[in-house]
Amino acid sequence: MDDAHEKRAPPLLQENKAPESSSMESMASLAKRPAARAKGPAQKPPAADNELKKEPQQHDQRRRSSASTATSTDAHPQAKSHQNTQDQANAEAAKPKRKRNRKKKPAAAHEDQKHTDVPQQDQQNQQNQPQPQIPRQQPAPAEKGTHTDETRAHPADKEDKKKKKKKDKKKRTSVSEAAEAPVADAPSVAEGSQQAAAPLDMAPPKPSREKKKKKKVKQAAEERTDNAAKEATPESAKKQHPKEKQHLKEKQHLKEKQHPKEKQHPKGKQHPKENQQKHQVAKEKQEEYVHPDDAIRPGIGRRRPKFDRYLSPEALRKGIDDGVFFSGMLRINRRNRNESYVTSDNLPADIFIFGSRDRNRALEDDLVVVQLLDVATVWDRKKAKDKGKQQKKDMEQAERRQKQQKQEELDAAEAQDDQVNGIDDEIADDETDTDRLELDVAQEIASLNEMNKTPSVAGNDDDEDDDDDDDRKPKFCGRVVGILQRMDEQQHTGTLHRMRPGDNPNDPVAAGGPLWFKPTDKRIPLMAIPRAQASDEFMANPTAFEREIFAVRLSRWPIDSSHPFGKLLRHVGAIGDVKVNELCILADNNILDAGFSDQALKCLPKTPWRIPAKEYKTRRDLREHRVFSIDPETAKDLDDALHIIALDDGTYEVGVHIADVSYFVTRSSKLDLEARKRATSTYLVDRVIPMLPSLLCEQLCSLNPDVERLSFSVIWKMDDEGNILDTWFGRTIIKSCAKLAYDDAQLVIDGKALPSAKVTDATLIPAIEADIRHLHKLSVAMRRRRFENGALSMNSIKLSFSLDDEGEPNKVWVYQLKESNRLIEEFMLRANMSVAEKICDAYPQQALLRRHEHPIERRMIEFVNTAAALGYDIDSSTSGTLQASFDAIPSDDVRAVLRILAIKPMRRAKYFCTGSFDDEDDYLHYALNVPMYTHFTSPIRRYADVMVHRLLESALQEKDKCGYDKETVQTISLQCNWRKNAAKDAQDQSSHLYLARYLARLAAGSPSGTIACDAVVLAAGDRAIDLLVPEYGLEARVFADALPVKRLMTGPAFIAVEWLADEPVTASRIDYWRETNKDMEPIPMTTPPLKADENKENDAKSTLLVCPYDANTRTQQFMTFGRCKIMIHVSLDTLPATLKILPINPACSQI
Repeated sequence: MDDAHEKRAPPLLQENKAPESSSMESMASLAKRPAARAKGPAQKPPAADNELKKEPQQHDQRRRSSASTATSTDAHPQAKSHQNTQDQANAEAAKPKRKRNRKKKPAAAHEDQKHTDVPQQDQQNQQNQPQPQIPRQQPAPAEKGTHTDETRAHPADKEDKKKKKKKDKKKRTSVSEAAEAPVADAPSVAEGSQQAAAPLDMAPPKPSREKKKKKKVKQAAEERTDNAAKEATPESAKKQHPKEKQHLKEKQHLKEKQHPKEKQHPKGKQHPKENQQKHQVAKEKQEEYVHPDDAIRPGIGRRRPKFDRYLSPEALRKGIDDGVFFSGMLRINRRNRNESYVTSDNLPADIFIFGSRDRNRALEDDLVVVQLLDVATVWDRKKAKDKGKQQKKDMEQAERRQKQQKQEELDAAEAQDDQVNGIDDEIADDETDTDRLELDVAQEIASLNEMNKTPSVAGNDDDEDDDDDDDRKPKFCGRVVGILQRMDEQQHTGTLHRMRPGDNPNDPVAAGGPLWFKPTDKRIPLMAIPRAQASDEFMANPTAFEREIFAVRLSRWPIDSSHPFGKLLRHVGAIGDVKVNELCILADNNILDAGFSDQALKCLPKTPWRIPAKEYKTRRDLREHRVFSIDPETAKDLDDALHIIALDDGTYEVGVHIADVSYFVTRSSKLDLEARKRATSTYLVDRVIPMLPSLLCEQLCSLNPDVERLSFSVIWKMDDEGNILDTWFGRTIIKSCAKLAYDDAQLVIDGKALPSAKVTDATLIPAIEADIRHLHKLSVAMRRRRFENGALSMNSIKLSFSLDDEGEPNKVWVYQLKESNRLIEEFMLRANMSVAEKICDAYPQQALLRRHEHPIERRMIEFVNTAAALGYDIDSSTSGTLQASFDAIPSDDVRAVLRILAIKPMRRAKYFCTGSFDDEDDYLHYALNVPMYTHFTSPIRRYADVMVHRLLESALQEKDKCGYDKETVQTISLQCNWRKNAAKDAQDQSSHLYLARYLARLAAGSPSGTIACDAVVLAAGDRAIDLLVPEYGLEARVFADALPVKRLMTGPAFIAVEWLADEPVTASRIDYWRETNKDMEPIPMTTPPLKADENKENDAKSTLLVCPYDANTRTQQFMTFGRCKIMIHVSLDTLPATLKILPINPACSQI
């Protein structure tokens, strides 16, 4: 390879030639040696290589000339000195002429390189064949002075040099011809060493096709390298003074006079092979960055890369800083793994990533770097792929239609024969209601076609489809060029298989390949698992483990592999076991369910612990204040409490007191590092996985009643409308007088008495009740003002469970927020806002805040259009206008459904470092509609709050630095986002698991084995219906062609089906009906075939209309916001447990 792209060599080494007397092994190493690494201009090709580049005739002339010269010097020793000078002149004349313009050196070197490709390939082939056994004398250690005239004054040495030079030429020629010969005719080692060299004037044999291919690949790689070298080489390095050139020639002349033995190992220099290794190491350091997964595996069978190489971390950071690349968290579509999105803080919309190649081995929640692509190109590629799928589907349908038509023709012929024979003598003449409906539909379609028929739009259906697709076109498209961070120790659960799905079990190659892991998360691809990691029991009987769950961790994803490789961690257990399902939930969400290390536990204070005396001197003493907490009934980690005092001037002193966790968890301690790794507590249905040891969570930090506790407080002075007049921050000592539940506070708000059992000192009950009423009055005013200022209320359905003694759910209900919940919410929100303003003012580059971005624009537009089609005007320009639109809807049921639909476009809030944004407008919290917000009020269960406590403490002490730099705060923010999202997903999955177990118990007591209840139609499309079960907070999409129906009719915001009589809807026959109805095409309609009766079958508790059903035609119409009867099928034998929601067939008496 041309070395113009490498660092330039020092001037004294620039034009050194390899000695012509070097051995064949040295020549082979020179041919394979990578380009020089030394700084300075590019080195010219060695003299030995230059000789190989000559034409065969020139080689022959030089060989004969050298031989005659050697003979004459042997016959006349006296003339050796003169002859030596003549040899030097001949050598100079034989050397290729070099251009003196140093600026054009890279191009000239590259041109020379093109002519040396064939000899270099021959030398590589030579190394792949057995080498002739040539005796080689080991040189003696060189002494100092090897460059003196004394070294050149030995006639015997000069004689040996000439002979060895001639001998080496013959050896190189012989080996070169042996390498170029076909494999079948290649001589053995002994023969190769004894055969005479072929005449050099013979034309070299034509290289094989494989050699030509390798040559082209090599030339292309060298051209790219040369181009890069031209750009990278500074002009100053390419220039060289003429005197310096002359000096180098003289230096080279001296080196050619050295004794051959001394030249091989001069003192202080390395052996050629050692030097080659040195240059190779230097080359590897200079080559562009190679990610471990991008290293092509050596050996035969090497496959081409299936993905793009990852860029180096330096290139990624520079690209982000320059605005060329964009970073963000990756989200993969659960229903279509080919579609994924990246949310960047620097772009107004998500970046759409299509296909696995552009996703480039990134997984869900990876922090990736994306390069933007042309949207039209990516979108056309997507449409082409979708169109190809549709064409394939159409071809399959056409084949099925042809078979069906042939079968119908045969049946008709048989029927005609039967009729002739008198078998079928009766034909009904009356037209059924179904036939009349078919006629009406046909007439309506014909009339629509007649109305829409114009000469200019004939045959433009595809264009209309393209317009519909273009409406969904994203604003940005991109591809992943690097992964900044992947969640540490991420595990995946699933099933392990002996063969890859779809492989032939009789295929010996597949049978001898790796095991295959199928994750339960459909967004994760199949993983290859080495067979050696499986147990002997599994390898002996793989079928016995088909319903067993294993845990795997992704180890690598090579660039030339379609599937990642994983490491088998453990056997979890059998599918269906509730404990196994819980373990899978924790593993899939990377929740650490283990005790704390001994090093972390050593950081805890010794028990029994008491507040040190110095804390009473440095903290504000609030032990005499009437402080109490309001939390869920079963809460054990009480991290917030309140107090209120009515002042003489009509104002109020209101205090929010938060557990002082940062006092016990010191910075950078082992306990702090483990808490940062967990980042949050995880709340499952049956238990809590804490962020901190229980000694802190439930005792020393928890604001339990009747004990003194350290706290961090925010105390305001407010007027009677909740307006803040003054704010104080500081560390305090409190002593709570009561632990109240939300229901207890709600009793007081409703005008009832507080249960006496909740307060240790009964004399405090009247005062506590008055405090609750005062707090409630202020919270109502604060809430009203907050929504007037543009806040948005978006609460999803949350389930609560009651468990029996065995841990099984015996009661499920939708958690309802009460006024007592909103009371606490208002003061906690206000405390977080106040602290955010304080730390952001003190440390504008290092503050840890929480932002909520604007909704996903595309999804929000779809929601607004859906609501508009139903007659509801939604203004989504701001959070305030969106809230006002909801408030204007008179029906509570419709408003509730619209709120659920509006959640889908919303993004999750996330933590960030203020130094990551240049514009403070990016700090906005969309839902709260406040300029800045943070989390301060729950440090027992959130590490972000611990960080905020430390920042607030530094701000109160007026320190110039908070102890964290911007990069550290951003890294911690990212970790908190990851863990919070994972904990939220684990909580939802745990709720789903226990709901499935609860419904399974109900179904076991039902005669039909199913649960029937009401559902609301959220949306109706061409083939699918989105249903919501408000009673359990379940959502599901039902495909109409997977039901026992005869035909489908679709229109704006509705879908109508004609049910088959006496065909119950069962989960076991979904696949059967989907296969049966493959060719069923929806019939388009402009108006619904049925009209909902507002006064018929409607529940007085709901204002939503019932989906109408016509018993005569067995037609049922599902429209958006309509109510219908559904049944829930439960299966605990899958992972995760499945809950299938299916509409009930009203034309069938059996459910």
